[in-house]
Amino acid sequence: MRIGPKIMAKFQRVARQLTYAIPRQGQRQKVIEVFCELSELDEIRAKACFRDGTLPIIDCKPMVAYGETNRDEPDRVWIATDLCEKLEALSPMHRETLHLSALIEHTALHEMVHWADLKNNGSFHGRSGPADIGAEFEYRVFGRVLHEHP
Repeated sequence: MRIGPKIMAKFQRVARQLTYAIPRQGQRQKVIEVFCELSELDEIRAKACFRDGTLPIIDCKPMVAYGETNRDEPDRVWIATDLCEKLEALSPMHRETLHLSALIEHTALHEMVHWADLKNNGSFHGRSGPADIGAEFEYRVFGRVLHEHP
């Protein structure tokens, strides 16, 4: 996982949060097990996705959804710019900061599952068919799929 140039240049809090949180999540056995199952990667390749300096590149761009992964930019996963802007604008002590930080982290992980599945077998839905494996990942690891308003 690498932080993209747009996040690095404009959203330092988001960059710090992702640089800390994503590798930490990669140390959780449950995260790796579910990531491997849904993306169909082996454990070694799955763990590599969570290490700093490896692909995918996590960056931001304007979009309606929270995040996006697509075939046109195969090395990147995207987070919505407005989520990054909202987190940067909040005081660290604001009550929404914790939820918004979790939403950005979960969105990055959600999109990383799609990215790994695409890299591994050229599809976005793995063995289970056209289900949203990113949402399934969130539900199985965190117990729910986060939305902007709790």
